[in-house]
Amino acid sequence: MTQPKPPHVAFFATQLPVGGVQRMLVNITGALAEKGWRVDLVLVRKEGEFLKLLSPQVNVVDLGSPGLLKTTGRLAAYLRAHKPDALLATGLHRNVFALLARSLARVSCRVVLSERVVVSRYGCWRHTRLQTGLFHAVYRVTARLSFPKADAIFAVSEEAARDLERYAALPDGHVKHIYNPFITPHLTVAAHEPVDHPWFAERGRVPVLLSVGRFDKQKDYATLLRAIAQVRERREVRLVLVGDGLERGAIESLRDELNLQEHVAIFGFDTNPFRYMSKTDLFILSSIYEGAPNVLVEALGCGAPVLATDCPGGIREILGAARYGDIVPMRDADAMATAILAFLEKPDSAKTERFLRERAHEFTLEQSVTAYGGLLIPGAQ
Repeated sequence: MTQPKPPHVAFFATQLPVGGVQRMLVNITGALAEKGWRVDLVLVRKEGEFLKLLSPQVNVVDLGSPGLLKTTGRLAAYLRAHKPDALLATGLHRNVFALLARSLARVSCRVVLSERVVVSRYGCWRHTRLQTGLFHAVYRVTARLSFPKADAIFAVSEEAARDLERYAALPDGHVKHIYNPFITPHLTVAAHEPVDHPWFAERGRVPVLLSVGRFDKQKDYATLLRAIAQVRERREVRLVLVGDGLERGAIESLRDELNLQEHVAIFGFDTNPFRYMSKTDLFILSSIYEGAPNVLVEALGCGAPVLATDCPGGIREILGAARYGDIVPMRDADAMATAILAFLEKPDSAKTERFLRERAHEFTLEQSVTAYGGLLIPGAQ
């Protein structure tokens, strides 16, 4: 008896630098390939630190860093040559390119679109008001014209899904929500790896706080640093930042301006941030917008207490309206400092490591793989 061909799916992204979307791609593509699916990762540019984390079973296709118009043409050529059963686009302009490429290729490939942020807030703090206005003027019209042609659309949180429906004038309930594959078997193992830094050995004497993420204006590390400066007026505390990005110079300059050189350590990019999460006294997310922040659930999965800003993008969903972590207003260093001091003075005894880990395990890789597979190839096992 002839064995049926395994599903052939493609994921379309720009590149694989440090970031939550990129970690999602590593996790999802690897898990689907392990199931026996044929998985291609189609990149505009084959670049980024997370390339080395990809499963060897995932085939990376490099479109060769073309311009915008050439990207669509080369993606169409890929679809004609390889004929995947489904193509998943990873948000924003990539969604539009995927739909255009299918039209150009004249293939029957199923196209699934996704959004990774609360799209109506995208760019609000990253670009000038004029740049942001122009982006949304173009993208909103393009989305309203093209998105109805997609076979399926999802966002990474309920909040982001409803926002996209309003933004693209889609019917209520048209956009599904699938949480990112936050909790993986690798995370559990990696969290137990040691940290070779004296601060973590001295946690009983001086608390160590942690933030992990791309150094970008979206993450608003400036507010976090100002909050730490206020906390240090009352008590000893240390902060570790794990990540890298375009804003690193600005973050280092503000740290020095606030005289925090001896109290804030910048570790740079680390493929295993989980070992820090499992050993911190408090994990802090200071963002001004998100989609569904991976690091927040990953920190919970490592048993870390968390503090997050009340930014658009699934924070309240993940934290159960503050049941699983404290929430403070965005861009408010005073409120953040007050919450940090309150936690350090009297941690919530109800939020045990086991309690936090149980919450995180509602967002497992297995659940995400099932949901992704169902949208990409309905009925496939």
